[in-house]
Amino acid sequence: MFLVKGFLASTFKPEEYKEVRKKGMQYGFLYLFIAILLFTVITVIPVIGPMQKTFNKITNEVIPPFTIKSGEMSLKNGEDFYEKELDGSVFMVDLNAENDNTDQFNKYISGILISKNKIYIKTPNESMDFNIDKRFNIDDEEIKKFMPMMKIGMIISFFFIIVVNFISYLWVSLIIALVGNIAKSILKVNLSFKELFNMALYSLTTPLLVVLIMSFVYPLSSDANTFIIMVLGAITIIRGIKSMKVNINV
Repeated sequence: MFLVKGFLASTFKPEEYKEVRKKGMQYGFLYLFIAILLFTVITVIPVIGPMQKTFNKITNEVIPPFTIKSGEMSLKNGEDFYEKELDGSVFMVDLNAENDNTDQFNKYISGILISKNKIYIKTPNESMDFNIDKRFNIDDEEIKKFMPMMKIGMIISFFFIIVVNFISYLWVSLIIALVGNIAKSILKVNLSFKELFNMALYSLTTPLLVVLIMSFVYPLSSDANTFIIMVLGAITIIRGIKSMKVNINV
């Protein structure tokens, strides 16, 4: 089965590349798509699931009855203060707050504070604030109506991520194939660029596995992940070319 041979070629048995390269490029595209699909499912689903639950909790338990009219916040019950803790963070409304440096808000390392005409967002690493536009009018009922659309948007974004990753890794495969083209010239192995590109499509298995493990152990930036994928992909295809040197007439 080409999936098994492709996996072995890109991981433990580079000599399998001599079989993989004989397959049509459509198999390489399919293999890469399946690899990216599995990679995306493992990395994105654990994030989307809790976010969906958080959205439900925010909608049903956290957001108080409120109105924002002409850029000013007010609570429908007439009070000036509201506080709700959510998994160690806080959602707070303080209509008397002049900034986010309040005794109550400072108790939390992260959260959202809404004053009369400003929104403050605090995380462990940074803080930001936004003025509420005077043309902005909304209330809690309207936000609850938007929540289902936001959930659907998250599902759509999952498929969008797969497509974007697939296109991105096609470019990465092209770069790896160019590295392979240099390697095959040095090693004097008779391979067409089409065969090299097909090999590059399979060569991303090991890099993706490494990035997947790192995402759970020590998450890196997207640029660092791309660099790792390119370097390991190049090493993988060079190993494959070396393994085929004795099996191809030069």
